[in-house]
Amino acid sequence: MTGSVADRAFALYGLANGGVGNTDPLYGSAGDQWFADLAFRCPTTTEAAWHTAAHRPVYEYELQHAIPGQQSQGAVHSADLPYVFGYFPKAGNIAGNFDDVDFKLADLIETYWANFASTGDPNSNGLPKWPDFDGEQTYIQFRQDGSVGTSTGLRKPYCDLYRDVVKQRTSGTP
Repeated sequence: MTGSVADRAFALYGLANGGVGNTDPLYGSAGDQWFADLAFRCPTTTEAAWHTAAHRPVYEYELQHAIPGQQSQGAVHSADLPYVFGYFPKAGNIAGNFDDVDFKLADLIETYWANFASTGDPNSNGLPKWPDFDGEQTYIQFRQDGSVGTSTGLRKPYCDLYRDVVKQRTSGTP
């Protein structure tokens, strides 16, 4: 980060004034947060906002459920694969000690994905409502305990920073 947003970035991630960085129980160290925000979360929410502005349906999710046995790492990139595809590996980076909570969560997620693939909408009777991504940036959360909830503005201050950098870089502003 350079230019007019550098101070804001350092403050958001807890690195201003010699800070050691903010650690978040869900998102990890400042470095982990920075990388995931820059590479995954913020580009995705930005694209979702663009699609919404074009009046296209968007459904965003956040998997907070870590691979069982790997909770100390949190729900890392690709941790959703066992739940989307119903494959529970015994070896490799997404292997875990899967149990009934995981199988129920997989059934739920697979149903959402199948609904979306067949109708363009993940929702159906009997499922918790997955809200449209809207002006509030509403999304569904698949939580560590296997429950489902909703929230708004996933990492909004961080992703607003990302969007400001994108604007800055595309406008030629230093």
